[in-house]
Amino acid sequence: MSPPLNPIFVTLTLPSSFSFSNLPFSLIDDLLIRLNSNQYWVTSTFFCYLIKIYAEADLPKKALNIFYKILEFNIKPLPRHLNRILELLVSHRNFIMPAFDLFNIAHK
Repeated sequence: MSPPLNPIFVTLTLPSSFSFSNLPFSLIDDLLIRLNSNQYWVTSTFFCYLIKIYAEADLPKKALNIFYKILEFNIKPLPRHLNRILELLVSHRNFIMPAFDLFNIAHK
């Protein structure tokens, strides 16, 4: 029997001097693993914030991985997820093709 689905509410308050480049992103990876393995209910908004955090930290590969993680949580990506990730990917020369591939897959 799987554990009950429990909503988790996380509030993150950052000082104005906060820099995303100092954020320990491995903690986010660990959190996602634990949330998924314990079958916690996670909202699509949570993933939107994660994509935004990685975008602001200028980490397109991490943001793209988060986009695909949405599916592991049985959440259908919303247009805002797709728009945010595509905007980030096309701003990086090395991610033009992954952006194009993602756009094509999303519109099938």
